[in-house]
Amino acid sequence: MLDEATSSLDNRTEAEVMGAINSLDRTITMILIAQRLSAVRR
Repeated sequence: MLDEATSSLDNRTEAEVMGAINSLDRTITMILIAQRLSAVRR
């Protein structure tokens, strides 16, 4: 469970983290909690 995983990151680091999250195996279940819709849109 990721709770505000990108709340204190700069834009570049946030993009790197989100890229890593998006590249994870699609057979897992992930719960991502975010205040910004842009953090969870694909």
